[in-house]
Amino acid sequence: MRLIKRLLLALAVVVLAFVVYAAIQIVPMMVKFSKLSACETGLVAPDLYAVRDGHVAIFVLKSGEDLIAFDAGNAPTNIEAGVRALGFDPLKFKAVFLTHTDPDHTKGLPLFKNAAVYLSEREGKVISGEVGRRMFGMRMTPKLPVAKRTLLADGMKMDFGEHSVVSVPTPGHTYGSTSYLIDGKYLVVGDLAIIEKGSLVAMPSPPTEDLALDRASVEKVMGMKGIAMILTAHAGIYRP
Repeated sequence: MRLIKRLLLALAVVVLAFVVYAAIQIVPMMVKFSKLSACETGLVAPDLYAVRDGHVAIFVLKSGEDLIAFDAGNAPTNIEAGVRALGFDPLKFKAVFLTHTDPDHTKGLPLFKNAAVYLSEREGKVISGEVGRRMFGMRMTPKLPVAKRTLLADGMKMDFGEHSVVSVPTPGHTYGSTSYLIDGKYLVVGDLAIIEKGSLVAMPSPPTEDLALDRASVEKVMGMKGIAMILTAHAGIYRP
């Protein structure tokens, strides 16, 4: 009987600790996220489109016959509906560039069956478990819903017809978080930042892993020259 009482007391302590943690960390995060608004589906710049999937948006670059996605979204059905509403076929995408590997950015990958999947070498260490993903006091290993992917070195440039994509390391949200610079003027940043009171600020922690590093990455992108738009996953578009 004493053992049972001790076990129940221990369980009560664990539950109480979780409730306190939720009140301190999770609830404020959910409140902040409820105030954000992702880009609506449609054209945002010449040859550049947004596809909204609830609280998150992906971006699509059209270069001639090539279609390139930046992140893959959370719900494949929503992403497919948005892509088709733009007149595009998911099977005709040539590439998907992942800013990081949290599930709300990767679960739509199976939709793009013919696309090559790219992510940073550093984020490759996250999904391999070498580094992992730290959030809510836990260390996790995200899994991609596709088997094949290609790892990109920092600063790698790829050309798609008349358009170019350059990987820009912006760690902080995750160890390997990466932004993508399109044509030297449109920067897709994923969960690096949100827009708050007209300013671009670091994504809060949680879910950001290293807030100080994330803030440094925000300062880095704000110091980049020639940027016309900074496209965030959850908070729309910031124009410097």
